[in-house]
Amino acid sequence: MKRAGRRLLGLLLLGVSSLACAGEALVLVAHPDSPVTQVEAEVIAALYLAQRTGLDGLPVARPIDLKDRALREQFYAGVADRNLSQLRAYWSKLVFTGKGRPPRAVSVEEMSAILRNDPEAIGYLPESASRGLKRLLELK
Repeated sequence: MKRAGRRLLGLLLLGVSSLACAGEALVLVAHPDSPVTQVEAEVIAALYLAQRTGLDGLPVARPIDLKDRALREQFYAGVADRNLSQLRAYWSKLVFTGKGRPPRAVSVEEMSAILRNDPEAIGYLPESASRGLKRLLELK
């Protein structure tokens, strides 16, 4: 019974942290030493939709997605003007034809750790979680 209570508390805290981040601006971020200085939303959309593999100054860029549905929806609406249903349909087609795979999805904490350790990774985080990372683009 104690285990179930801990799980419930963990889920509630996770939900509260997601809600707190959902109203916040998202920031596209990279490793602090990344040679990329700024990018356009259209270029990021192409990277996240597997239509390009790198950025100016970074020949190979590994895009990382967030698992959080609200933050992911906010990101794709901002850069690619797509909702999650359209995104699912897009990736289903690419995966089925063998032309691409969606970016790996991780938690906010995992994203922050990956970006601090991998100079080729690129991701998006709520503004409050982007401290110490190179900010490339603010998404409203």
